[in-house]
Amino acid sequence: MMSSRTRAGSTVCARDIDFVTKSILCAPMRQGDRIVGVMQVLNKRSGEPFTDQDLRLLTTLAIQAAVAGGERAAGAQPEGET
Repeated sequence: MMSSRTRAGSTVCARDIDFVTKSILCAPMRQGDRIVGVMQVLNKRSGEPFTDQDLRLLTTLAIQAAVAGGERAAGAQPEGET
């Protein structure tokens, strides 16, 4: 059985929940020249293929998430927090 481990240690298998991946879109999470993660989305709700516009949106979200993660890791507080 193919499975992956979650952080909590429980085993999850797509077959166990009847999940079928029909389409996938990924974007790198970058901090400068460094890739610190990957953001991934599966199966567009409409069932249509992902578009260039979807990729641009996911890329923008991945950049923002990487910036926010870098600020947290560096101990910086986001704007507006005291």
